[in-house]
Amino acid sequence: MRKFMAALPLIGLFALGAAGQKVESTKMVSFREEVEPILKADCTGCHSKDAKQGGFVTEEAALFSGGSKFGKRVIVPGKPSESALIGYLRGKHQPQMPIGMPPLKEAQIQTIERWIAQGAKIDEAKLGWPYLAPTNPTLPRLKNPVLRDEWVKNPIDAFVLAKLETQKLFPSPPADKTTLLRRVFLDLVGLPPTPQETEAFLSDTAPDAYEKLVDRLLADPRYGERWGRHWLDLVRYAETHGFEADNIRSRAWRYRDYVIRSFNADKPYDQFLSEQLAGDLLPNRTADSLIATGFARLGSWDELSRDPDGRWQDYLNDATDTVGSVMLGMTVGCARCHDHKYDKITARDYYKLQAFFANTRWSDERLPGEVDSPELVARRNEIQEQLKAKRAQQEAERAEKGDMEEPKRKRKKEGIEAEIDALNRQLGPIDSVAEAVTDKNQKPITHKVLVRGSLATPGEIVKPGYITSLCGGKDEEVTTGKARLELARWVASPQNPLTARVIANRLWQHHFGQGIVATPSDFGRNGAKPTHPELLDWLARELVQNGWSLKKLHKTILTSATYRQSVGTNPVAAKLDPANTLLWRQRRQRLEGEAIRDSMLAVSGQLNPQMAGPSIYPKVSGEVLATGSTHKWGSSEGDQQRRRTVYVFQRRSLALPITEVFDGPDMVNTCPKRQSTTIAPQALAMFNGEFGWEQARHFAERVAKDAGSDPAAQVTLAYRLALVRKPTPTQLAQATAFLAKKAELHRAEKKANPEQAALADLCHILFNTNEFLYAD
Repeated sequence: MRKFMAALPLIGLFALGAAGQKVESTKMVSFREEVEPILKADCTGCHSKDAKQGGFVTEEAALFSGGSKFGKRVIVPGKPSESALIGYLRGKHQPQMPIGMPPLKEAQIQTIERWIAQGAKIDEAKLGWPYLAPTNPTLPRLKNPVLRDEWVKNPIDAFVLAKLETQKLFPSPPADKTTLLRRVFLDLVGLPPTPQETEAFLSDTAPDAYEKLVDRLLADPRYGERWGRHWLDLVRYAETHGFEADNIRSRAWRYRDYVIRSFNADKPYDQFLSEQLAGDLLPNRTADSLIATGFARLGSWDELSRDPDGRWQDYLNDATDTVGSVMLGMTVGCARCHDHKYDKITARDYYKLQAFFANTRWSDERLPGEVDSPELVARRNEIQEQLKAKRAQQEAERAEKGDMEEPKRKRKKEGIEAEIDALNRQLGPIDSVAEAVTDKNQKPITHKVLVRGSLATPGEIVKPGYITSLCGGKDEEVTTGKARLELARWVASPQNPLTARVIANRLWQHHFGQGIVATPSDFGRNGAKPTHPELLDWLARELVQNGWSLKKLHKTILTSATYRQSVGTNPVAAKLDPANTLLWRQRRQRLEGEAIRDSMLAVSGQLNPQMAGPSIYPKVSGEVLATGSTHKWGSSEGDQQRRRTVYVFQRRSLALPITEVFDGPDMVNTCPKRQSTTIAPQALAMFNGEFGWEQARHFAERVAKDAGSDPAAQVTLAYRLALVRKPTPTQLAQATAFLAKKAELHRAEKKANPEQAALADLCHILFNTNEFLYAD
């Protein structure tokens, strides 16, 4: 926050020009849209309602004045040259403002000068995008009749082509069938096609072959595993509490399975959100709707905190922030301590939204319809009593201040944590309970605004209510007992201006590598502007009109000509639009760590397709386990270790190395978009990691079994399995020569089966190619 001197109260408010400088007053400057954001960013730190340095406030337009307690005329409407603020901002008067910080940009100062010259009028606050509901955009008229008739496959293409035509650009040629096949497989199910699936698609010459493929993949249960993981990124899913102890949440996996089931069932998105916000209050309450409410308690939780009120407030903040960013695509958390500096969200709005959760409690709810045997109940009660005793021991050990040596204390602490983890792992599979959120009572809810976000400074009382700017400027509050149900109805309403836009943008992001709004959880002023706003509105309305069906929206996107473009570059287009914001080609995307691991298991023939149930523990090296102070990891037997990565146990203090090194989520914060870094540890993990070598050996065994001993046949099958294509003649010659040379080297080293070892080397190389790690 840029600071201004207390003696110069108005300096943060406006940018001034040099004395006597004439300011042109052509286009009217909007205070709300152009001047106020500068003031909030650079002035309010010292000139807030609380600070009032120099007696001047920039936080609210109603509190602006023409002078300060020092008598200076800081703003003289119509006369920027007589406005003292200009002199201070330009350095004519000292000290130059903002004090201790770089001066404002010349363009910012000129904007404020023009505003003063035009009379320093404060225009009425107006709501624009994204605060207004999606419109029903008219399909654009296209100039190129050939592309209009031959390239455009659905309205998506019309919107994209219209933008390209403004820059006299053309779309790229379509991807070949093999490339498109691999792309859509990785997009929808996160796995490469088998040679049999590849052959079936390539031999299908029907005009609708690709559309049928999309339908099959959307109906594939693996779709839910792939797209459920995207949602888990957003909701900061983990199976431990985090912080120092990082103890297990033994039933958290039920929420993961709920998400996967919901995506596979194509549960209407409005229902999906409603269940997570108020599933316990729905009239048709089910096991799934109870499990869904665990969404609110997925954040970190400090079990050992000695400030229960502060810990509960942290939960309320986390739930509020997550609803705002994940469902509404707005950074509502920036209004926790003060009104949002950039977006139309007040601190009062923030605490009205938070009030919906103020009456909640964490409740372990018995799942409807579950009937346990007496033996199971007895075993569960026994484990729960043991857990209670161990947690009491953990708390006592933490409070103990004896003379025990630090290494002994650490071993004792880790021993207790290990026993708690073991008991939790035993409890999860036999405990027919959901980690839910329910209401304490049905009384009307009141909540308090926390001044500067602190429990120590409670402010005005508010009732549950919505963000005013998203309700057409109306300050709407809820007085019914089932407040969260009303919140769910508002968030999931077709009239909500953001909900449909945000999820449509998220789908687009995963299919194209970047959303129409490149900041998928920030549709506000600080976020990226939509590259194709009319297209986004069309997608949002299409989603709602099709019953909030995500699968139908997937199909619309995937069958567009825009999606089917190749990734090849075009020098002319690359010069005009290097970031490809106009979508003149498809983007190459690197696979996430989960998709990389799953693809290696699938190609090697080792993938266990079992779905659902308690999480699994793949083998992790001792070096990794030694990196933290808490007991980290369990163990799974046999083929359980080879299930899909979405079922791997999610511990906040230890991520599976392959997902972590390839930019996995931190499981503490919501993750709207994974980064795609290129760092040395990724190469080391792939080329030197034990998992990669193990899968390469299994891959080689599969190839030898199915292709026989002929090197050319082996190379061909290995390419088809890993890269979904046959090798080129040059690649075939190079690979067979490599096999011969490596077999000779292994023979010299007296390895038992030199030919098989050489084949494993080749398979290992294929795993490490960019072609395997990226989707074209």
